[in-house]
Amino acid sequence: MILSKVGEIGYITVDAFFPKKYPQARLWREILGLDRNYKFSKDKFSSILSKLKSEGLVKRIGSKKKSKWGVTSKGEFVLKKFKNDKLKPTPDGQPRIVVFDIPEKEKHKRVWIRSELVALGYKMVQKSVWLGKCPLPEDFMLEIKQRNLTYCVHIFSVKEKGTIEA
Repeated sequence: MILSKVGEIGYITVDAFFPKKYPQARLWREILGLDRNYKFSKDKFSSILSKLKSEGLVKRIGSKKKSKWGVTSKGEFVLKKFKNDKLKPTPDGQPRIVVFDIPEKEKHKRVWIRSELVALGYKMVQKSVWLGKCPLPEDFMLEIKQRNLTYCVHIFSVKEKGTIEA
């Protein structure tokens, strides 16, 4: 999401997301599509930018305090991939649950799967439990196999909704 917003805006400073006029940067929380309960912190935001930088998706220009962030060509490619409607299946109303337990030493794979699920319109229920209403593309399933994740990713389709009665 942050990569997308940096791509739309162009070069920005981190301080631009934290204007002093707005408590908890209300404006940016709304622009980024975050709910009102989300704790928007400069440290967390900076951490996300650093992760995007380590993946080669964004770059920083200038000194730390007055640096500007922008999207790299690799980042633009990733953004185009996510914006391509062919990659995002049409929701069919069938709820699907994706559950994964990826070891800490393969943290980058967790980052990958979460970003893919976000791009597919899935919502996080818990950090490793996601819910969506569109089929998972064949490319996604193939990538799970190629990344050797079949042993730790489980996908369920929900045929009937209901609650447990006491």
